[in-house]
Amino acid sequence: MFLDDYQQNFVRWLQTPSVGCRFAAILAKRHDEAGWQPLTFLGADLGPDELLPLNALLSLAPGNFEGVYALFPEIKTAEQIARLIRALCETPNWRCFEMIAEWPHADDALLVGLRWYLPDGRHMNYVLGFADLPQMPRTRRAPYTALVLRTGPPGRAPAIAHRHGAAPKEDQRSSEAPPVPVHLADMPDLLATEEAVARVWSKTTKLKREQLDGDHMAEAAKAKITFCLPASAREVLDAIIADRIAITGPSAMS
Repeated sequence: MFLDDYQQNFVRWLQTPSVGCRFAAILAKRHDEAGWQPLTFLGADLGPDELLPLNALLSLAPGNFEGVYALFPEIKTAEQIARLIRALCETPNWRCFEMIAEWPHADDALLVGLRWYLPDGRHMNYVLGFADLPQMPRTRRAPYTALVLRTGPPGRAPAIAHRHGAAPKEDQRSSEAPPVPVHLADMPDLLATEEAVARVWSKTTKLKREQLDGDHMAEAAKAKITFCLPASAREVLDAIIADRIAITGPSAMS
């Protein structure tokens, strides 16, 4: 697959320890095999019409791609990111939530949970956001603003990790009513055995802990949180925040 310069740089960054995820490195190195589909958007102030190609790709993605990442290299400030979120939520299948947390420094930021609802009507994606902002956890400070989405159903890795003692909490999504959340942990792991999946999960837990050591926003490096923005971004987003949801504790999809 041809990748533009922005996409190549982002894929190279995903393979570094800075991301805090061994799975990300594997999936980036084996990019095409993993089933990624990238898009790059130029411009710092994109409206719903400019984002139509992303929604068109996402509507076709289930069954064709495993994941999509969209890069926005000219969107660099918190206000620009907030406007991007607002534009997305003015189109179908996108919703924005404010995540409420009780850890220190959480009150100093607006914790945004961006959700994309899959066309099957049964799954909801926890959109993973990256941005080079001081409010973001270290593991989310990518070279460019980016949105990364899982476009399929739950995968096997979370359940395997718990079964082999690598994850503390059982993945109980199979018993949940729709929309069932999905996340990048559900991407195909491309590993031959369950033991290998559990080993990589354990290495990821250790690496993430190391990368976030001393980071005052470490607790925000959760799947449920897309972006950590300064509180001033609420002016842009207040009208489209669908609800405010408390983060109560860790989970298999935290």
